[in-house]
Amino acid sequence: MLQVGALFITLFQTVAQAALVSFNSLWMVPAFVPVLLLFYLVARYFRNSSREMQRLNSTSGSPIYAAFTEALNGACSIQATGSQQRFRRANLKLMNHNQQAAFLVAVASKWLSVRMEALCTMLLTLTAVLAVYEATESGHRSTKAAAYAGLALSAAPALTDMLNFLLQSYTAHPSPAGSPPPSPCDDLPVISLSSAV
Repeated sequence: MLQVGALFITLFQTVAQAALVSFNSLWMVPAFVPVLLLFYLVARYFRNSSREMQRLNSTSGSPIYAAFTEALNGACSIQATGSQQRFRRANLKLMNHNQQAAFLVAVASKWLSVRMEALCTMLLTLTAVLAVYEATESGHRSTKAAAYAGLALSAAPALTDMLNFLLQSYTAHPSPAGSPPPSPCDDLPVISLSSAV
């Protein structure tokens, strides 16, 4: 319940920051529509991909724990038969398989980060351009126009931070409709310790 409350507070703060940015130029209101649409499309694409990659990471990590338990329970037999190298090779193979999935998760996270930084830069640039446009369109150089431009430019980074937080909250939590549909990766064979050698 605490996370939902924090999410609503952040959502309210995001709307308030968007209002502050729009206060300088009403042209920002229609400009938010494509930016928010891009945020949503990237988030939806990443969420689906991330869910599958997390599932692969979990699936590839489970044989490691099983092999560790198996080796721990049979440590005396492993030492007595001199099979340490065989178990070491099997463990390294399982670890390598798991690291491939973990690498995919890390790369996907960086992919999302680059897209979000690009969208945030686009939003900041648009805010700056519209602030200059409003100042030159008014025909006079007043301190009021400069103050509004400063307000919009100081509120835009906070807006992008809040949009990023909302995006991370959206991509980190499972869908409220229930569990995701079964993955085609669920039918993959699990590598056992004896077949990993």
